[in-house]
Amino acid sequence: LDASRSFEDALRVVQSAEPSVVASALKLYLKELTPAVLRCSSRAYAAFTASQSPSKLRDAVRLLPPHAHSTTKHLFGHLRRVADQSEENKMTPGNLGVCFGPTLCHGDDDLSSMDAHNAIVQGLVEHFDSVFAPEVDAFDAHFDALATGDTLDKDGFEALAYALGCFPAVDADAFADLPRRCEDGRVS
Repeated sequence: LDASRSFEDALRVVQSAEPSVVASALKLYLKELTPAVLRCSSRAYAAFTASQSPSKLRDAVRLLPPHAHSTTKHLFGHLRRVADQSEENKMTPGNLGVCFGPTLCHGDDDLSSMDAHNAIVQGLVEHFDSVFAPEVDAFDAHFDALATGDTLDKDGFEALAYALGCFPAVDADAFADLPRRCEDGRVS
């Protein structure tokens, strides 16, 4: 594909190509990115190489700049779908790690860190759902649960409403240890 072609021309070429050709073109494109997608933040790369546990991978992904985070999320969503078909295509998370580790983590230490790079990609594929799970604000999650009536009983709702200043508690002594609000609404 070259820049002189229209989007429609490019789409026709990609749709008519063998999957291996499209994968090779994608890998070549990703390999030419400087810095590599998973190395564009030194803090994120250090976090990736420190541990492949789902929570540590999630923390590392959060350190990526927005453009790399978005690219990573979409790419690994696709690789997870590829791995889900591994019985047919033989592309297990480990095999995808071998194929994409050097591409997504390339740098000066390629040979000495190849196993680590492969493990990073394998971990992101294996744990895609937990690493890229939508982040839910705790406050929003709490009120979503309130709407379904699953979390707070009457006393819990009263305490929450009091803390938010919605209405005074029936038993004011029950909240004596909470900070008081000034007339202007500030907590004293």
